Amino acid sequence: MRIFYILVFSVFFACTTENESDQKLLTGDFEFTNSLNVCHCDSLSLDNLVFYLNDSLFTGVCFRNYENTIIKREEKHIFNGQMHGLYTAFTPKGDTLLSKLYKKGNLINPEVYNSFTCPCDSLTFITEDRKRRATRYNFYFTGKCYTYFSENDTLKSTVENYRSGYLNGKRIIYDNQGEKIREEIYLNGIKR
Repeated sequence: MRIFYILVFSVFFACTTENESDQKLLTGDFEFTNSLNVCHCDSLSLDNLVFYLNDSLFTGVCFRNYENTIIKREEKHIFNGQMHGLYTAFTPKGDTLLSKLYKKGNLINPEVYNSFTCPCDSLTFITEDRKRRATRYNFYFTGKCYTYFSENDTLKSTVENYRSGYLNGKRIIYDNQGEKIREEIYLNGIKR
């Protein structure tokens, strides 16, 4: 009979611990334990936006690195096969490029970007739906870029504002004396 009570207590304790773990994960707390699965995202299979590891719903954290490096490119929090918690993308220097918050597979906040200021020639441009879109580190760029006149490194020729890769906001064009000659307004890549 004593063994029976030990078994019942063990099962009850295991269920309570698992339930507490699930509750913490449901609140987005993926930092509370070292026992979570951590794997490369390529080791997961994806079927109808549900993540599996070896044919079982995946709970844990998956990551991807920049190609041929050990530098983390992105990290996803997943609970019971669905995105749940943070999705974070990183620059090659380890700075947070963007983050999204998910709850049970649904995006619950707009993408939060860390805005950057960089030279426009550091951006890569692609065309999607007949609109030009800027990327940096293979993510859509949010921030400001600028170009300088080559004969005078201190004068800007343009300042462009981007959101999710599209020109969004002011694009200011300067002459070679640094005087503003034109200001254009863009909304999602379309000039207004």
